Amino acid sequence: MLCSQTKEIEGAILNEFEVENIHILNTTSRLNTITDAAGEFAIKASVNDTLFISSVKYAPQKVVISEIEFKKGALEITLKEFVNELDEIYLGTRLTGNILIDAKKIKTVTASNKFAMFIKNMEYEHQYTPDGQTVFQGKVSEEALNSTSLKNGINFKSLFQLANKAVFGDSQKGTTNIQTEKTDFKTNLSERFRPEYIENIFKIPESKVLGFFNFLEKNGMDTELLKPDNELELLNFMFERANIFKRQMD
Repeated sequence: MLCSQTKEIEGAILNEFEVENIHILNTTSRLNTITDAAGEFAIKASVNDTLFISSVKYAPQKVVISEIEFKKGALEITLKEFVNELDEIYLGTRLTGNILIDAKKIKTVTASNKFAMFIKNMEYEHQYTPDGQTVFQGKVSEEALNSTSLKNGINFKSLFQLANKAVFGDSQKGTTNIQTEKTDFKTNLSERFRPEYIENIFKIPESKVLGFFNFLEKNGMDTELLKPDNELELLNFMFERANIFKRQMD
């Protein structure tokens, strides 16, 4: 029977532009390949096997191998261009265009002690050469000038610290560490895969997508898979874990 036979199917992407390096994954056998510069590829498959086609430019697409295509040993595919539309986002207060009304909506805050610590730890260094039109007077400016190791310069870090001392006193001590928050697995996957995409490709309900991402993170997810060059490996990993996740849902 044809269903039990496997042979190499030759395929072609018929789109006009950017048809090279498109990923082709047989989700049934887990075999995969990529297209060449002409958009052509070859992959072993059987009747009713599902090919998953994905790339950066085109929308993902599934193709099921029919008996006719299997007998011909050839497959032609036209992909739809991928359009990533973002939902409209409003930041802050909606404005009406009336200055008097909008001004009342603007929230103001009083500088906190954290601001004082931020000023203390600013690293500003600037070469400054005084001339006849620029004269610093007073104890604060003299201390700032004299505290630097520069012979004819000004240490702006010291100047800010002295200004901070004059405003806030000596009560603020210590340093603050500003760290860049690393993007976690769930955030990275959420930015790359929309819920409707996960539901369509992996058959996981949109309401369970975040749970699926958490499951991936706790079950073998590696940062290497998030690199653009490892997209095919990431999809393979997600397909394998999706089957386990769906069994647990049931």
